[in-house]
Amino acid sequence: MGVVWLAQDERLNELVALKFVPSQLRFDATAIASLRRETLRSRKLSHPNIIRVHDLHEPEGEDAFIAMEFVDGPTLSAVRLQQPEGIFSWEQLAPFVKQLCDALDYAHGEKIVHRDLKPSNLMLDGQGRLKLADFGIATVISDSLTRMTGTTGGTPVYMSPQQMDGQPPQPTDDIYSLGATLYELLTGTPPFHSGQIVHQVLHNHPTSPSGRLAENGLQNKIPPAVEAMLMACLAKDAAQRPQSARAVADWIGWEKTPHPKSLEATLTGQGEEIQSDDVGAAGGKIIWAAVAILILLLGAGGWFWATKKMPKHIPPASSEQRPTVEASHGTAPEQSAVARPPAKPGKILAFEDFKSLDNQGRPKVLKWDGVPAKGETRSIKVEGGNHFLEYTATGTGDWMHPTFGSLDVSPRWKRLRFSTRVRTRNLQCPSNEQYGGAGIGISWFDNSWKVTGENGLGFIKTNTDWTVIQKTVIVPATAKHVGFSAGFGVCSGIADFADIKVTLAEDISPVVAAATNVVQRVFSDDFESDGKDGKSSPWDLGDHAGKFIFQEGTNHFARLEGNHWNDFFCVSAPLPLQPGWKIMRFTCRFRTQNLKANPDYELSGADLVVGWIDEKGMAVDSASIAPHSWDQNWKTERRVVEIPAQAKSARLYLVLDHASGAADFDNIHVEVMEENKK
Repeated sequence: MGVVWLAQDERLNELVALKFVPSQLRFDATAIASLRRETLRSRKLSHPNIIRVHDLHEPEGEDAFIAMEFVDGPTLSAVRLQQPEGIFSWEQLAPFVKQLCDALDYAHGEKIVHRDLKPSNLMLDGQGRLKLADFGIATVISDSLTRMTGTTGGTPVYMSPQQMDGQPPQPTDDIYSLGATLYELLTGTPPFHSGQIVHQVLHNHPTSPSGRLAENGLQNKIPPAVEAMLMACLAKDAAQRPQSARAVADWIGWEKTPHPKSLEATLTGQGEEIQSDDVGAAGGKIIWAAVAILILLLGAGGWFWATKKMPKHIPPASSEQRPTVEASHGTAPEQSAVARPPAKPGKILAFEDFKSLDNQGRPKVLKWDGVPAKGETRSIKVEGGNHFLEYTATGTGDWMHPTFGSLDVSPRWKRLRFSTRVRTRNLQCPSNEQYGGAGIGISWFDNSWKVTGENGLGFIKTNTDWTVIQKTVIVPATAKHVGFSAGFGVCSGIADFADIKVTLAEDISPVVAAATNVVQRVFSDDFESDGKDGKSSPWDLGDHAGKFIFQEGTNHFARLEGNHWNDFFCVSAPLPLQPGWKIMRFTCRFRTQNLKANPDYELSGADLVVGWIDEKGMAVDSASIAPHSWDQNWKTERRVVEIPAQAKSARLYLVLDHASGAADFDNIHVEVMEENKK
């Protein structure tokens, strides 16, 4: 954050720390004004575990600085490195975590989010009390530097996906950072600490703490409830994290932890009542129920359509019978007699609340499809003004999905968010059945209504009161229609669905949409001559083991192959990037065979990814070009991507992520585009 001085405040007659604002912000009136406002807010925070902020000083002709409480102790980051294995035991860390939760819960109650929580911002005084530094101040500094330099505020390895995406700050951002911070203190490294950090934070599922300890060759006895809590804090979806710091403490089942008498006593455990390994043992059934719910929530982000036992889709019998939702965007302009303005992000494209019914009592947005099988029923119910669709099943046979809606996909759509409220009762699912329960299925279709891809909103497999499940999915470049249905199957019991919604999460920028002219091709590989006649391959195989180039007839192609869901294979190649380039078009011919995606991992499957890197070698963004989690014969995918302003270099990645099977890549081309100005 800048230079820190130790000074004597003659008015307060105490030592204070002076933190100087970076020099490049001295003449930034907006930054200084924001800093004044945040300092006033931070001065109102009065908590024993938050460093007090005294005032902002703006000496003429010099850098501004903030006077704050001086803490005469190390940071948790420094203390961790002094431990024999470079990690804290849970007994050592537990008192600090309790104090940190207290501080965060208090600050969030004052409507202040830290947004830069990390081990180096957690200080300890001589009495062993934790002190949280830079509350609110760091945000203003980092955001101002972001505005000037184009980099993202915060520290990427501790940032939530939502903060990484530039969304407004929420307490759940701090909950994610809390999880990442404790994860590092207990295992020695953050959840994601090397390679394409931004891509991993946004898309990859973190390794469990026990798994990371094994990777690092370390041993540390972390209570199961604590490990489950950490994984919940690191959920990609903010709604699936504990919603407050108090909820984190309650999850673990803490009684009030006494403050230690000294820092040494805290780290040695001498003379102090430290929580035992059996955290929450008195309420063991409650703790393990919470763990089960955590597994359920993590599974809800996985691919919905994944085995042959699942229904592939509900094909419309004809164009007249095809149930199409009337969305505000209409059809694509080239198919419409009257072009309508495109939908904007956040706009609801389809919404079924089951309140508007036809004269036969059927919903108008989601259409009835087929006839329920024996032992299955469907009906619209009302409870206290809440309208919902109720499915009942007396057996554990095939899937039932008697409602189906669809949308014509606009070429401007990039990501859609599907959500619904679900309640399940008297649910009984076979213990050996991985795919079953209640959820929303999503199918993508081409112009002829042939299925080109499938995914969905996971599985509710246990009894639960009304809860929201949601998922944001990338719109395949070749999709012309999307179908969605409420599904329930391979279980007996009752499943209720309400407020089924499709929202535009992100659209393609006007700059990208207007790019039609190819300026030049800057990367091309058909794998025909890689490694032949002295020509080196552009691909860095890294840790990829085994054969990479395969041949069928006269055609050569690259293959990634995995045998287990936990496998991750990736090869990369440098991508040329020059100042002035704004847009690139990526083309890839690919095929997937015997591909089995991990239902508990949202990004499981094969993909071609482009990663953008700044001048410091840090990842700033990434773009998915051809994500697939199902078997697909040879197919060509194209996607136009806007180059981030801060990107100074780039790499292409062929990825097979947490999936078994084979992914084949061929004819990869990258072209620089420009806007058609005619």
